[in-house]
Amino acid sequence: MRFTEEHKRRISEALKGKPKSEEAKQNMRGTKGRTNLHCKGKNRPEISGERHPKWKGGITIRQGRAFLRIGSKYRLRSRVVMEGLIRRPLLLTEIVHHKNGKTLDDRPENLEIVSRARHNQMHIRNLTGK
Repeated sequence: MRFTEEHKRRISEALKGKPKSEEAKQNMRGTKGRTNLHCKGKNRPEISGERHPKWKGGITIRQGRAFLRIGSKYRLRSRVVMEGLIRRPLLLTEIVHHKNGKTLDDRPENLEIVSRARHNQMHIRNLTGK
């Protein structure tokens, strides 16, 4: 049986404010109450991070650079690799330079530690060709 729009409106008006049946409540799940089991990971911490089926090892690429998830924070992978090589944390004044210019190439032989001033000079020289 098909209802006209007028008939649907009258039914809706008549039911406003009345308690919903259990069946109606079950049908509403997953909408406003977010009780659906397939909602975003924020609501299901038991399947976030390493336990999530789409986990990619904590590596993400943003703005052409690789970041590693360490604990709850993301760090540049090149800095983590360099810190492992020199066996100490890098200072804030130390910059990790990629010798071949490819920021996703974090092989130890492609990385070197330079100061910010030296790093700027290297890139200005590359741009001007001097």
